[in-house]
Amino acid sequence: MSLICAIDWSSIFSWDSVSGSLLYALAVILFLLGFLGCALPYPGHLVLLGGCVAWTFAREAPMPGWRVWTMLVLLALLGSFTDNLMAMVGARRFGSSSAAIWCSGLGMIIGGIFLFPVGLLLGPFLGALICELAYARKTMKDSVKSGLGALIGAISGILAKFVVGAIMLGIFFYC
Repeated sequence: MSLICAIDWSSIFSWDSVSGSLLYALAVILFLLGFLGCALPYPGHLVLLGGCVAWTFAREAPMPGWRVWTMLVLLALLGSFTDNLMAMVGARRFGSSSAAIWCSGLGMIIGGIFLFPVGLLLGPFLGALICELAYARKTMKDSVKSGLGALIGAISGILAKFVVGAIMLGIFFYC
């Protein structure tokens, strides 16, 4: 009899260990993609939530309670819109018109999709600037001020998305 036949493969290789390992690997990949989504224009927090679900099924410990999942879902929803909201708030704080506020949010989405990574910063600035010049008929100085407000808001929104993602993982792994 050969050595291969004498080894008890069931003690070395079992489907449970493979499926658990695959779920752990999937969870880590989703965590990484989720944090990447904090800078890219896709809902990274929902991907982080998927990583939490995969991690939960991979481990053999009891599942977190409904309060933890409720907090995670609410944070994921909040985090998904944080960057756009912050760009709009930044534009408003610097005196933008209502149309420029919406154009800064739209500029962030379009810029992030077509000109990543520069578009995430340039989009809100140009959206607010162009809208102020064309629609609100403001001066160049006021339009640039509005665009800078949208830019500052976009940067702070991206940073806030990373913070929300870190809070999500902290809650998940702590509870």
